[in-house]
Amino acid sequence: MSVTAVTCLAVILSLSGCGDDDKQKNSSGKLLYNKHCAGCHKESGGGNFLAGVPANRSTNLSGGEVINLILYGSDRFPNMPNFPQLDPNQARAIAIYIRDR
Repeated sequence: MSVTAVTCLAVILSLSGCGDDDKQKNSSGKLLYNKHCAGCHKESGGGNFLAGVPANRSTNLSGGEVINLILYGSDRFPNMPNFPQLDPNQARAIAIYIRDR
């Protein structure tokens, strides 16, 4: 393969990912949600009414509030554990996933 062909292929491959950032974040958010949140809030986000776990698929919290709740917890939601092992980008990916599904 010539240098020009390799260069063209590299450019095409690098551009093929453009515009997929939200899709990747949503995919990552889904994986993170399923690992850290679905156990209580269910995969559907419907929560568990009998256990007092609210549905998060219809939350009125802003994205920033969700991120802070995931990372730091809140006195307003004392039964909600926080997840300090997640970084802010991971918490943001979860918040986007919750919002967009």
